[in-house]
Amino acid sequence: MRIPLALVFLLIAVLGWAVRQHASRKRLRELDEGRRCIACDRTDMHVESGRTRCRTCGHTVELQALQAVKVTAAEMSHLNQPVDPRD
Repeated sequence: MRIPLALVFLLIAVLGWAVRQHASRKRLRELDEGRRCIACDRTDMHVESGRTRCRTCGHTVELQALQAVKVTAAEMSHLNQPVDPRD
């Protein structure tokens, strides 16, 4: 039984899209929880008394301020779309 080449490429594309969606959601969850620095994108964070401080770059922010910003599912989907070279 032979699987058409187009079907294989479609499965790879769908898998790649799903992996990107998962990684994006994980990254946003880490930002919301104060486990990822918004300045240097590292995860070496120290959370104490409602503030989070990056041990790499020293950036400090209130957890409440991080959690106030919410990204919708539509915005997340738009961020994961391929870039159109004509734009």
